[in-house]
Parts: sequence; structure tokens; C-alpha cells
Amino acid sequence: MPYTRFPRVNAAEASMRAAEANRVAFEVETIARVRQSFYELVRREAESRAADEDLDLTKQIRDRMQLRYDVGETARFELIRAQTEFLNAEIVAQGNKLRIEQARSQLRKVVGFNLPANFEIQAKVASIPSLPELKVLLDNLRHQSPELKRAKAEVEASESRLSFEQNSRLPQLAIKAQQYNDPNFTDRLYGLVVSIPIWDFRQGQITEAEANASKARNQLNAQMQNLETQLESAYKLYEITRFQVKTLDERVVQLAASARKIAETSYRFGERGMLEFLDAQRTFRAARNDLIRARFELASIVNEIERLSASPEWVAMIEGKK
Repeated sequence: MPYTRFPRVNAAEASMRAAEANRVAFEVETIARVRQSFYELVRREAESRAADEDLDLTKQIRDRMQLRYDVGETARFELIRAQTEFLNAEIVAQGNKLRIEQARSQLRKVVGFNLPANFEIQAKVASIPSLPELKVLLDNLRHQSPELKRAKAEVEASESRLSFEQNSRLPQLAIKAQQYNDPNFTDRLYGLVVSIPIWDFRQGQITEAEANASKARNQLNAQMQNLETQLESAYKLYEITRFQVKTLDERVVQLAASARKIAETSYRFGERGMLEFLDAQRTFRAARNDLIRARFELASIVNEIERLSASPEWVAMIEGKK
């Protein structure tokens, strides 16, 4: 009957939409994991380049101090400090190379082992990303998130199953036809069968369907609240990290670089000691490493926001592959 057939069809179609949304959610998650692994490798390579620069500089200082110590122009204490700085820089450089290999392995694992083991990435320092306002992202989340689409489809499917169970209590009609073939005659019988459920009220099936529908609605509300909370928290963190990157890039690192240059010039002309120069070098190193870390965190946060809000570019790319 139509009042039982249509709910079954609607439930099946809703289940298909839920499966499709689940596929899109998986692909969005995969894109986010690939990008996160890529950013991790970019960060490790940037840290390694910075560590190599520090190693070259501390090596020059150590060699210069060794020469001055050999001719008696400086104390052994300053030579030991220079050697210690060089060894520390060497340890950091070696550790960064190991982390690069770990990041490369992780990226290759996420992308797939069809990616050559000796692959190279092309990356450059990107400008500070600018995202839409939070209300725009929340609107995208509510309308495009595959996780919410899946939850909504599951609600529709559960409500259609409930409608089917409720309509199953109504009388059922069926047309019956029979034919008896005999050598002398053919007998045909036609009839209409009416099934009236007198004792079977399907109370158990209806109660179970009501519970499943209520559970699906509660899960949808919880999922929406959870995603919106995550997006709001990520957006606040994005604003904080964006300010940190801008401040470090435009002020802190430049000031630290200027201070290091002044300290190096003063040291070369004998106006300042090696300790002042090393302190300025450590200050610059810390500021530069903070900038590298902040850039990576900002890229990771933007990646997470685009995953949560189901970036239209990502969805269009996924739909284009179908």
C-alpha cells in the first residue's frame, strides 16, 4: 500500500544520502590529514634550515675564538663557551634532520606509498591567511558540513521507519489471482484480500522506532553543538595566533636581527665581548623559532577551521572527482 511503501522508499533514500555524506566526510578528513602532514614537513624543513644557519655561525665563532686563544688574545673560558655553543647547535641540527625524516614518513603514509621515497616538496612562506567572519563560517557549517548532513539524513531515515511502523497498523489490501488448468476446462479465481490487524498493534516495533528517531534527533543536536563549539574555539585561537605571527614577523624578529647585527659588529671591532654577541644570537634564534612555530600553528588552525566548516573549495574538489 502507498502508506507503507512510501515510508520504506523514503527511509532507503535517506540512508543513501547518509552513506554519501559519510563518504564526503571521510574525504574531507583525508584532505585535512594530508595538509596537516604537509605543514608538519614544511615546519621541520624550515627549522632545519634555521638550525644549519646557526651551526655555520657558531662554527665560525668557535674557529675565530680558537685562533684568538692560540695567539693568546682571549681566555680559555670564552673558547669553552664558543665550543659549547657549537656543540649545542650541532645537536639541534642533527635532531631536526631526524624530525624531517619522521615528517616525510608520515606524509608518505597519509598520501600513500605510491609517493616516491625521495620526493621533494615545493613550499614558500605564505602571507597571513584571512578567513571570513565567524558567522559566515558557522553558516557554511550548518549547510555544508557532511557530518551534519549525515546526521540529518539519519534523522529522516529513522522518522520514515517510524511512519512505516505506525502505518503498518492500518488495513492491508492485496489482490489475489489463481488459475487451475484441467484437460477439459480452465478455472480462474480472482479476489481481494483485506488484512485487518485486530490484535497486533505493533506496539513494540513502534516504541523502538520512536526511540531510534528520538536518539537520532538528539545526536543531530549534539553533533551540531559540538561542531559549532569547536569552530568558535578554533576561530578565537586563529585570531590570537594570527596576531602573534604578524607581531613576530613585523617587529620581534626584525628587532632581534638588528640587535644581533649590532652585537656582531661591536664584537668584531672589540667594543663588546663574545658573551653579548652570543646572547643576541640566542635572542634572535628564539624569536625566529617562535615565528616558525607560530606560522605552523596558524596553518594548522586554518586547516582545522576549513575542515570543520566544510570549505566550499574542498567540497567542490570532492564533487568534481565523482
